[in-house]
Formats: sequence, structure tokens, C-alpha cells
Amino acid sequence: ASDMAHRTSPRFCPRVSIEHMPVSQSYFCIGVQALPYAHEERYTLHVLNKILGSGVSSRLFRNLREQRGLVFNIGSEYHAYRDGGLLVIEGSSAPETLLQVLALTLVELWRLFTGDAPVDDEELMKAKMQIRGQHLISSEDSNTRMSRLATQELYFGKHITADEILQKIDAVDQHMIQQLADQYLLKALTEISLAVVGPERPESYSVSAINGLLAELNCGTEQKPTCNNQHATSIM
Repeated sequence: ASDMAHRTSPRFCPRVSIEHMPVSQSYFCIGVQALPYAHEERYTLHVLNKILGSGVSSRLFRNLREQRGLVFNIGSEYHAYRDGGLLVIEGSSAPETLLQVLALTLVELWRLFTGDAPVDDEELMKAKMQIRGQHLISSEDSNTRMSRLATQELYFGKHITADEILQKIDAVDQHMIQQLADQYLLKALTEISLAVVGPERPESYSVSAINGLLAELNCGTEQKPTCNNQHATSIM
């Protein structure tokens, strides 16, 4: 009990890190500070994540993989813990296109969070249907069900039924998504962490070049950022 009383929330440390390895692709991971596991707005964040980068119909996959062909893969996940959470965007590309991919990814985040590209009815419906289907299918696995019950007991001290969870998901609308972004995610977008693992290609990307992209994004809270550079947690 004493340890619990004196526990402090973890400190999020925004930074850019590059690790050089003898690989052919450049792998990147972007971390945006998000909500803890038991936050009342968690269901809205699950829906937003689905729209952003979870699955082949998501914005990141459609815009960077299908339309532009710039990435080998890309996606996002919501990682939630007791005292904090992360919206994590991961992907890989050719080294020579990494800066362009990072710029386009940051613009997609900015456009969603600011409402410059608001969530439409079709996106919202698809996201809810996919979450519903995944939740019901995973509930058929006994290990997943037992793990879910134990997690609910630890975080809430009670069992949350599938009906309750699905009702919360169904209740999410565009206004709730925008309100969540306004209240939590826009500020977090100016303090992200970004890691890259790839070959040593200073002519293609560097810490200073990536910091330049992030500085442009920070200015974009007042003005839309440009990208003219040529270069998973369960729902309870």
C-alpha cells in the first residue's frame, strides 16, 4: 500500500533516436502520448486509432501504402497502461523515402487531430464494425476471455460485459473524436518521440532532418504543415 501511495506517474520524454544497422529497409516508430487504460474516453481513442492506422481501410494504410506505394507496411496501435498510454505508429520504407514517409505520416496525424480532414460517416461505421467483429471473435478464445476478466478485475474491480463495451463503442461519434483530439492529442502531437532503425544513410535521413520535420509540425498547430520534402491493447 505504501508503494502505491508514493507511486508517481511516468514522465514522457520526447526525443528522436536513430540506430544504424545493416538492413535494407528503414523501420520507424512514432510515439504520441495518449490515455491510460481506465480513462473514460478510452473507447473513443480505440475508434480513432482504428480510423487512423489499424487495418487496410485505415487512413495511413490507404494513403501511404495503396495510393502512394511509399511504405512496405504501416499501422497504428493504442498501448494503454495504468498511469499512461501511447498511440504508436510503426512502419517501414526504403531509406531514400523515409523523410517523405515521416512527413506524410505527421500530416495525416495533424489533419485528423485538428479536424482539417474530419472523420466521415463511412469511416466511423467501418471502424465500429471492425472493432465489434474483432471483439466478438476474440471472445471465443478461452485464454483471451480469462485474460480479459483478470485485467478488468485489476483495473476496475468488476466485470464489464461485452454488451457494455459494444454499447460504448457504438456511442462514439465525430464530435467525441474531435473533442478527444482537441483535449489530449493535439498537445501531445507537439511532443512526440520518434525512433528509426535502418542503414547508415546520412544523405537520406538524420536526427537533424527529422527534428526539422517535427519543428514544422509544431508550427502547424497554427498553420497547416507541409510535406514538400523530397526525400495493440484490447478494449477491456
